Amino acid sequence: MLDVRRANEFTTGHLESAVNVPLHELLRRIDEVPVGRVLVHCASGYRAGIASSILDRVGRDVVHIDAAYADAVAAGLSVSA
Repeated sequence: MLDVRRANEFTTGHLESAVNVPLHELLRRIDEVPVGRVLVHCASGYRAGIASSILDRVGRDVVHIDAAYADAVAAGLSVSA
């Protein structure tokens, strides 16, 4: 799971086991993206869409989560504060 929100958004709460690489740092930190299939999310889906496109262009197996982060708990996902 890759969380591309800004670091301050991530520290206020994030999906358990998510790795935070903010979109504006993705190209510089692309080596920190987990190997294998990568599920990418943000707060609304917009930044995740851009990040997914970037990762797809470099040959990564990407799943764009086009949903609001605020709905994560209702969807049954574990969130850390």
